[in-house]
Amino acid sequence: MALQCHDNPALSVSVVKDNEVRFSQGFGTRKIGTSAETVTERTIFGIASLSKAFAATLIVKLLDEDGRYDIDTPLRVILQNDAIFSDELRSKFTTIRDLLAHRHGIPGNNRIRMDTNLTRANLIGRLKYLSFKGRFRDSFYYSNLMYGVLTHIAEVLGGKTWEELVKEHLFDPLGMTSSTFVTTAKSESLELAHGYFNNYGKMEPVPWELSRRWGLLCGSGCVLSNAKDMTKWMMFHLNKGLGPEGTGIMNESSVTTLHRPQLHLPYSTNYKFKKPEIPVPTTQCSYAMGFRNGHYRGYETLSHTGSMYGYKAMLTLFPSENLGIFTAMTGDDQGYWFRTTLQNYLADIYLNQQPWLNQSTLCSFPEPFFKDTRPKTKPPIEKFRKLARYVSRYAGIYYHPAYKNLKIIPKFPLHMEYGFGKFKLYAMTKKDHFYMEAYDMARYMSSSYGKVIFHASERDKNAIDRIEIPSFQKDDPPIFLKGISTPAAYSKLGHKSTADILLPQFIFIIVSVIVVFVNIFLF
Repeated sequence: MALQCHDNPALSVSVVKDNEVRFSQGFGTRKIGTSAETVTERTIFGIASLSKAFAATLIVKLLDEDGRYDIDTPLRVILQNDAIFSDELRSKFTTIRDLLAHRHGIPGNNRIRMDTNLTRANLIGRLKYLSFKGRFRDSFYYSNLMYGVLTHIAEVLGGKTWEELVKEHLFDPLGMTSSTFVTTAKSESLELAHGYFNNYGKMEPVPWELSRRWGLLCGSGCVLSNAKDMTKWMMFHLNKGLGPEGTGIMNESSVTTLHRPQLHLPYSTNYKFKKPEIPVPTTQCSYAMGFRNGHYRGYETLSHTGSMYGYKAMLTLFPSENLGIFTAMTGDDQGYWFRTTLQNYLADIYLNQQPWLNQSTLCSFPEPFFKDTRPKTKPPIEKFRKLARYVSRYAGIYYHPAYKNLKIIPKFPLHMEYGFGKFKLYAMTKKDHFYMEAYDMARYMSSSYGKVIFHASERDKNAIDRIEIPSFQKDDPPIFLKGISTPAAYSKLGHKSTADILLPQFIFIIVSVIVVFVNIFLF
């Protein structure tokens, strides 16, 4: 069995075809070292970004029932806010459709979710401080934050928490009796597959608290489900809004809208499942609403993957063949290799095609098709290199109006804290550049090293006044400024040196004091 040759302790699989459950089963163990806790079709997994389809379905259903708005109503109308984004164009015209299709042009900035003061409601006020890098409605920037905004909008429309609304409008009508949410469920009360983190070959359990905190925005990835319940979810979408025994839960036209392509996907977002590397390509050509549109063996597909710390998932629908496949697993699946190949193998079986994979190639993939170049061990770095400055020069509270406060603690090595994220900083050979290594709860989020760059004041090269963190957002690194605490101060200072503000103020004070003393002694 393929599971035995992968570092995934637990696996859940279900298949529906022609309105019947053809397969629904669990494999492996819920908890390493306890063979008694075997996985079943009822075992609960985190399904991560498969939650986005729930978010999209819920908000479209709520809009249908509300009647005042639709997916093309500007956010400013629904939220009664004319300055949501950093530019007038987006603030005036951004709609629910734009958020659902990730076509707002704003980078993900996913690490904001580490801030312990973040809420679904106050997220809205942070968006105006995130810059855009892509053209509005003509660029794809995948964003969990924007699905967090959709979560809040659903709560505004429905008058209840997102979790309550999903249960009322989707789980209960579909009979998804075991599905729940990482934000509200108690792990000890669930038949839960424990999440695991593969730290270069060593499997480590992911703390439930990390899953709970990371799931705060919910519509981006907080749903917990199992193979049995997900068969009902797949049939609901394949049947265009019909529930058990043909009951109408949602308008067919609305479900069709959810599945319709909205934005072409750039080449960089597609998986590495293409010719000539492998015999049968898996393509993704556009994003709909909580689903990606693509093809496999010439059949149109609706699919989405989900990745959260400790869990990986994938769902693929073949609408023309009335076929749906769901897989979820614990552990890691870099490159989506195991999920995708397993789903391709299952698809071939239920599409009556000769599989291009077998037990051997499911284990060896990507070989013999192409070489696995992933590092097998953590790269060594120098952790005791002398700092270019005294630790006190770096220490302090730094601020970004969207991310809020970040703290540098004067230790050796330097310590950085951002929300529940804790990091050790090790000096690189280039002055004021540091490797960033997560520890405590954040170490389950990444086993690789990140990067932090300190910047000196333009007026005083001995003073550090900014931190740039490419690891938080590669194509638009946030810059935290030292010694300020408000958006107004940040806006006034911009990316200039803090000394550009503080030094003139200091000079003004000194001059004023001198003038006072001169007046006293002369008159």
